[in-house]
Amino acid sequence: MERRIDSYTEYFNSIVSNDDYYIVVGSNDHNLNKYEKASISKYDSNRNKILEKVYNKGYNSTYYDVLKDGDNYIVVGSYESTKDELKNNVRTAFIVKYDKDFNVLFDNDFSVISDSTFNSVIRVDDGYIVCGNIKSVNKKDKSNGGFIIKYDFNGNEVFTKYSLDINSYYSDILYLNGYIYLCGNDTITCLDLLGNVINTVKYDNVKFTSIINVEDKIYLSGIYTDTHNKGFIVSYDMNLSKINEVLYDKYGDIRFNKLLLDDDSIIVIGDTYYYDEERISDGLIGKYTLDLKEKSVIRYNGSRNIKFNNIIKKDDKYIVVVNYNDTLNISSKFIVFSSSLKNIGA
Repeated sequence: MERRIDSYTEYFNSIVSNDDYYIVVGSNDHNLNKYEKASISKYDSNRNKILEKVYNKGYNSTYYDVLKDGDNYIVVGSYESTKDELKNNVRTAFIVKYDKDFNVLFDNDFSVISDSTFNSVIRVDDGYIVCGNIKSVNKKDKSNGGFIIKYDFNGNEVFTKYSLDINSYYSDILYLNGYIYLCGNDTITCLDLLGNVINTVKYDNVKFTSIINVEDKIYLSGIYTDTHNKGFIVSYDMNLSKINEVLYDKYGDIRFNKLLLDDDSIIVIGDTYYYDEERISDGLIGKYTLDLKEKSVIRYNGSRNIKFNNIIKKDDKYIVVVNYNDTLNISSKFIVFSSSLKNIGA
């Protein structure tokens, strides 16, 4: 959809770093046509933008995840590749590999059942594996499902596998000890490196959002949907036997979006939201022990709607990428927290 000329849109969706730079992916409409274009940007250690490249194929597009692989960056997302997709508000999934100067090394599309999105990407020994979701736009068929695709390092497709449950999707992916772990709407699935399902478990009333590992344990964040939404973290062993879980609902409706391992703690970010004529949200950042005992959870208030999207640790500080939403504009920035979760600036 074409953007209003008087509006401003910028999303930060994912972040990685090295010794000298931050790499951030998302989208913005900083162009004459005001289409939302997928973007990859480089920021210096003071978080000043020094390089940006947008994806100029098609119409509206977004990057959802970025993976650092040596001096290269692999990004995934979705875009409207044709005028028909623009008109019908559907998208094609895509993966792009950039070198350190943001020159394109490969660029591949994937589309099925009208609407397709890549949500997350990991590196394995011989290539990359992406996960995503597919959605039918047929009014008589509202089904959706999840899928993974493996690419070699040159972008050649090795295999594609669809989820067995057409009513689920894949939001995040993990590679651990020779196995692939996926989380989706309410399922966790373990696959071998050929994409064959080894085990899957279902957790009712949960929408999983991210997955990490601590040694041979798996931790997932999400939303527990009950009388109201609650933040949720759960741990499993490699055989997908549940170890522990915790719910958080101090501020009303809660969503936990991402997890980060920091030594002997699990860091979580999310948001709390309520409705006062329109949806209003504040950010959350919390710290838990490895057995999911709460250490501290901090609410971040702002003058506009806030969503905490992703987090990394750098120099004993937590760098959170944040989106702000007001009536006309969506903007993004970094917020820095100390190890004690004290806000120390943007």
